[in-house]
Amino acid sequence: MCGGFGHARISGLLRNHLNITLISFSKFTGFFDASSAELLAIKEACSLFSSSPWGKSFSLIVKCDCPLVVNWLLHPSRAPFVFKHLIYECLSVCENIKCVIHSIPRTANVSADLLAKKGMHRSQDSVYVYG
Repeated sequence: MCGGFGHARISGLLRNHLNITLISFSKFTGFFDASSAELLAIKEACSLFSSSPWGKSFSLIVKCDCPLVVNWLLHPSRAPFVFKHLIYECLSVCENIKCVIHSIPRTANVSADLLAKKGMHRSQDSVYVYG
């Protein structure tokens, strides 16, 4: 997202333990605030992982650079009412897979941040599966 509220394009990378990208995605999601866009990106990543060949055998570690969103996912009762539906949608997708959510500094999320910046100007949605 650019700014706090506007046209949102979510993007993400699903990588293995060797930091090799397995899946990348970029998708226009509508008109949202930054926290909703972050939740939608996590939901999309969990959904892609759960339907992938890796979803049955491996755990997903979600690394999110928005500590507030991580806190809401770990403690849904603390989230503002307006976000609860998205939080419960994320948790519902994640309950079918082994999933752990971590907060990381934005500076540690360089690859995903670059992908997000590139994706902002795309006109089409994309999902790429590697290897």
